[in-house]
Order: sequence, then C-alpha cells, then structure tokens
Amino acid sequence: MPYLIYLRKSRADAEAEARGEGETLARHEAQLTELAKKRKIPVGGIYREIVSGESIAARPQMQKLITEVSAGMWEGVIVMEIERLARGDTIDQGIVAQAFQFSGTKIITPNKTYDPLNESDQEYFEFSLFMSRREYKTINRRMQAGRIASLKEGNYIGTFSPYGYKKVHNYEKGVFTLEIEPDEAEAVRLMFEKSAENYGFSKIAAVLNNMGIKPRKGTQWVPSTIKEILNNPIYYGFMRWNYRKQKKRVVDGNIVISRPKASNEECMLIQGHHPPIITKELFDRSMEMILTRKTPHTSFTKPLQNPFAHLMYCGLCGHAMVRRPYPDREAAMLCIYTQCPCRSSDMSKTEQLVISALHEGYKEYMAMAENNVKLPPSNESELELISSEIKKAEKQQSKLYDLLEQEIYTPEVFTERNKIISEKLSDLRFRAEQLKNKKTSSISPREAAMAIKNVIDNYYSCTCAEEKNDLLKTVCESISYAKQEGGRWAASDAVCKITYIF
Repeated sequence: MPYLIYLRKSRADAEAEARGEGETLARHEAQLTELAKKRKIPVGGIYREIVSGESIAARPQMQKLITEVSAGMWEGVIVMEIERLARGDTIDQGIVAQAFQFSGTKIITPNKTYDPLNESDQEYFEFSLFMSRREYKTINRRMQAGRIASLKEGNYIGTFSPYGYKKVHNYEKGVFTLEIEPDEAEAVRLMFEKSAENYGFSKIAAVLNNMGIKPRKGTQWVPSTIKEILNNPIYYGFMRWNYRKQKKRVVDGNIVISRPKASNEECMLIQGHHPPIITKELFDRSMEMILTRKTPHTSFTKPLQNPFAHLMYCGLCGHAMVRRPYPDREAAMLCIYTQCPCRSSDMSKTEQLVISALHEGYKEYMAMAENNVKLPPSNESELELISSEIKKAEKQQSKLYDLLEQEIYTPEVFTERNKIISEKLSDLRFRAEQLKNKKTSSISPREAAMAIKNVIDNYYSCTCAEEKNDLLKTVCESISYAKQEGGRWAASDAVCKITYIF
C-alpha cells in the first residue's frame, strides 16, 4: 500500500513566514518528498491543511486522514513531526492514537519511524501528543494575555474590521487600529438615525437596499446584520470584548460549540484609539427605541419551533425560509430577504401546502409502482468507475518513481507531477468514501409511497415542531416554497414542491 504525506503549519511556521523565511508547506513538501525518494517509499497522496484549528473538527484534511487511516487505506503517514497530527484535547489525541494503532498504520518523520504495534513506539507516540498539547496551551495562554494587554491599551485586535472601518497598522507603535471608510460610515450613520426614528431592522434593511447600498458580503442587507451593527459600541468609540465568548457543551456524546451573547456585566468595554462614527447620544437613542419594540425570542437552549427547519427554501431566490412569530397572531413562514418578491404564509397554511405536496408525491410513487417503474439504481456503478480511476492514477504515480530513478525526470518535475496525481488520488478516494457511506436507493416505488403516506397520516398527531421536523426528514430532502400573489385572507398562488431522499 502507498504512504500519505500530511502537511500542516504550526504557529512557529507562520511567524517564520512573516520574517520572510519562505512558504512553509512548499518547503516541508519538498523535504518529505525527498525523504520518500531516499527510502523508496511510494507516496499515494499529499494532504495540505491550509486552515488553522485546535481540534480535529476544525481541520477537514485531518478528518479525511483519520477516516482513511481507520479504513486501512495507507501503509503509513509521513509528517515533519508527531505534533503536526494532533494538538487537541485528550479526546482528539485518543482518536488519533487509536486510528493508527488499530489499523497498524506507521508514522514516518525525518528523525524516527513509529510503529503503533510496537509497545515502546506507542508509548513514545502518546507521550509526544501529550507534550504537544501542553506546549500549545502554554503558548495560547501567553498569546491571549498579550492580546488582552493590547486591547486595554486601546488597540484593535479583531481579525476583521467592522463595517464602516478599515483595519490599519500603526508602524510607529507596532499595533493595529481602525480608520473610517467614508462611504460605509455614511450608511452606518443612516442606520442609527433611522433606528432612533423607531425604524425596525427590516425597514432599515429595505431603505438601504432601495438606495442601492451594498453590504460587504452578499447583495442585500438583512435584518440580522442591521441588528448586529446597531448593537455594537465600536461605532461610538468603544470596543467590546467577550461579547460572544465560545462555550462548549456535550450533546448526545458530541461536543457542540456555541457563541451565546453575554450580558453587559460579562463584557469588557474599553475606549479605543479609533475615531467614532456616531455620538454616544445617538447610540443611546437608537438602543432606547430598539428596547421599546423588542419581543421575546427563542434561544438555542429552547425547543425547536419551526417544523421546516433546514428543509424549506424560497422557490424564488433560493434562500432559507424562516419562522416569524408575532405577538398578536399566528406565526408565519417568510423569506428573510426583504427585497425578495416571495410573500409569507401563516404556519397553518404552509403546513397545508406541504401536506398537499406530500399527497401528490404519494400518487406519483404509487403510479410508478403500478406501472412497474423502478427508482434510479444505486451508486454501485459510479463506485466501480471511481475505483478504476484510482487504479489508473496509482499506476501513473508508480511510473513517476521509475522515471525519477532513471533520472528521466528531475526532482522538480517529479514533485510537480506527483503533486497533481496525488491531489487527483485524494479527491477520488474521498469521493469513493462518500459513496460508500451514502445511502443507496434500494427502496421500491411502493415502499417510497408508503413512507410518504406514513408522514401524511402522522404529521398532525406529532406533539411538537421537532417531532414534525424529524418525521418530514424521513422522506424529504428539501421543500421549495413560492408565493407572489394573495394575502392572508385572499386566494393566492402559493405552492410547495418537495425533493425526496429516494
């Protein structure tokens, strides 16, 4: 079996790059490729981790590596040092250690080869991971202390600049601060002025969209973005810290990360060196109006209220539909984009549309069953095709090493062509793994019809929105909603179309 090269930057590498010492991954790739050549190790792929993350969950290439190592797809993994594999918590280190131990996959570094089946190597491997984690936490504490000290001095330490400002470097002091972006600042002032006049978030978004003012990301303003800007004290000259502090919880055995909003008492509020866009008086008037019209909302800790969560999308613009509660009438489903022509419907009307669409789906699948029409075949043929492509790519890579040994290819040409084939192999193996894990369409049309009928028969007997949502997901992949004419009491052209999982 071939070996895999895994590349990931450390914090020290990033600092070295800043000093002009060259691109780390390219340098490491050349070193490890040369190591493989000297030891005549066949390399079947190169995974480059280009994102920074403490845990395995934040590193997609590492997730692929763990899956493939666990499946025994690689003879070994070549890395610069053990620490590149895991610096996460004890659980992450255990996942990495078990994956290599149970599959018998070797770990090769320029200094040492680790055999997980060898007891002494295994102990040394686990000890190296432990020390790596300890070093990471020490460095992280030191860095966080430095960031807080810089913040207290009035410097801007955020990664991205807020709307209305641009991040600039003060070379004399060696710190970052903010400068006003004139065009964006005018939009910010308009938001606060309209809010002080008791305009709601949706109405302010509509005003900006009608004026042709664009946000930094996306094409239209949405109420949630307006709300975040109007609640940010940075616009009157103060910086807020720990407002959305990361919190971890264990839910059904999995770690769930959330960023709940903190109270004013939990936040640090520090005056910055940056110039304010608005006055404190205007900010206070805006907040006063916001609080007078504020309505209770469901937090992430409360039960699901929307039975169509992660299922229903606007048929006109493609964005997710949301449930909008009202204090004096029934909640409604609507498209979050204020300029979208799609009109809302009460929840009861929307549920009727979905049940009607399910009835149509039931009839279609029953007709297929009566006419002996089969559902599309499973993914076996596609998997066979990808497997043959993998074999071809592996043969190409094997020939590369022969051409290198015969000195027909220079090391530079070999590295470039090996990189292309390795990336192709990596993609093919990942697609093959996805197909293996994907549910195939082994269900018959009659069974599909019966599954839809089960949803129809039991939908209204569900006791909560979460039960309805789970029931719908047994047959629905997505639901498209569209409505351009008609009000709450008038006839409308509202329609729902369902894409099924079969």
